[in-house]
Amino acid sequence: MTKKSSRIILIDSDVVSHFLRAGKITALSTIFKTPIKILDVVYCELEKWKGKQQEIENLIEFKILEIIPFPQTNTEISKEFFWIKKSRYYGDGEAACMSYAKHTKNVIASNNLKDTKNYCDLHNVDYLTDQEQLLCLRKYCG
Repeated sequence: MTKKSSRIILIDSDVVSHFLRAGKITALSTIFKTPIKILDVVYCELEKWKGKQQEIENLIEFKILEIIPFPQTNTEISKEFFWIKKSRYYGDGEAACMSYAKHTKNVIASNNLKDTKNYCDLHNVDYLTDQEQLLCLRKYCG
């Protein structure tokens, strides 16, 4: 009997944006074998997008994305979040994804490697790059 992985992919707002613009947002739930989640912090960033609010709501309603709460009561994750914000000047979404993934051993999907690659490499956080996401999309769309 094969044990199912409990890992998830934490998706950042830039990935959602690129898939929306490409008209392939519904492919997200199919192309990755690992469940895709979005932290509530990232969702708050998405809610601010003018003209895209309904599309974002549809992603949640149709369970393409699932919102999970950022664990503010977890001291390690919260300290890491504030350290990242203070020392690295990242946005809330990136800082939340990186701090959460570091302490939960999950995967980040972000198109912003300029901000995330060094941190992920330093802290052994797995991440999906643009190229990996596009390869998955190509396999899905043919």
